[in-house]
Amino acid sequence: MSNDPYADLGNASDEMQLRLLEAMIARAEDPKQIAMRHAYLSKVNLPAGAKAVELGSGPGDVTRDLIQVAGAAEALGLEPSSVMVRAAAARHSDTLGLSFAVGDAKATGLADHSVDLVALHTLLIHCPDPEEAIAEAHRILKPSGYLTVFDEDPPSVTAAIADNDPFHPVVDNLIRAYVHDRWLVRRTAGLLLQSGFDILHRDGHLYLPAPDSPYFLTIIDRGADTLLAEGVIGEELAQGIRTEARRRMETGHFFGSIAFVGIIARKR
Repeated sequence: MSNDPYADLGNASDEMQLRLLEAMIARAEDPKQIAMRHAYLSKVNLPAGAKAVELGSGPGDVTRDLIQVAGAAEALGLEPSSVMVRAAAARHSDTLGLSFAVGDAKATGLADHSVDLVALHTLLIHCPDPEEAIAEAHRILKPSGYLTVFDEDPPSVTAAIADNDPFHPVVDNLIRAYVHDRWLVRRTAGLLLQSGFDILHRDGHLYLPAPDSPYFLTIIDRGADTLLAEGVIGEELAQGIRTEARRRMETGHFFGSIAFVGIIARKR
C-alpha cells in the first residue's frame, strides 16, 4: 500500500512539504512541461468573464495558466498545503485575477454551479477515492462547464538506459511510495463518463526531459532517499545513486521519460 505524501499533504511535515514544493517548481518550470500544459489548456473555449478553479494547485503555475492560456478572467487555486499556498501567492503576485487558498479538493466549499472550468492537474493519481474529487468538480461546475484532467501514467516512468540498470528499481520504488494508484490514468476517462461528463479530447503527451533536467534529478534523488529511509539500502549506496545520476547528466548519458494523458471534458 502506498504511503503517498501527496494524499495528505496538508498534514505532512514542513520538511516534506518544502521538498515536494521544490520538486513541483522544478517540474512546473521545465520548458517541455510548460509546452504540454499549454497544448491541452489551449483547447478549452471559455466564455467571457469565466471563473476557473484548480484543485490541488501546488506552486500555482497551472492556476496562472488558467488565466494566461485557457482565458479565464479569474482563477482560484485550492491546495491543502499552507506551505504551497504561501509559495504560490508569492510566485504569482503579479497576475491579475489570480488567488490561492487552503482547501480540500473533495469539499471546496464553493457554491453549486459557480465556475466555468475546474482543473485537476497531476492530482487524481495521488487522491484516495478520486471519484469524490470528480463529483465535487461536477457539483461546482456550471452546466456545460469544462473539466481538465492531466496526469502521468506511472508505469511508463523510466530512467533506465540498459538491462539491469539500477535506476529501474529506484524509480519503481519512488512510484510505489509517492503514487496512490499507479493505474488510475488508464481508467480516468471511464470515471468521468460515469460521473456525468462527456469527453471532448483525450491526448497523450510524451515527456522527454533535457539531459540535465532538474525535475528528473529529483525523481532519482527521492527514489534513493525512500530506499534509504526504508532501510533497504545504506547511505553509501544512496549517495552512489545520486552521484551516478549527476555523472550521467554531465556526460550526456542521462535519459528520462514519462507518458502523460490530458483530458478535456464537459459537464453533461
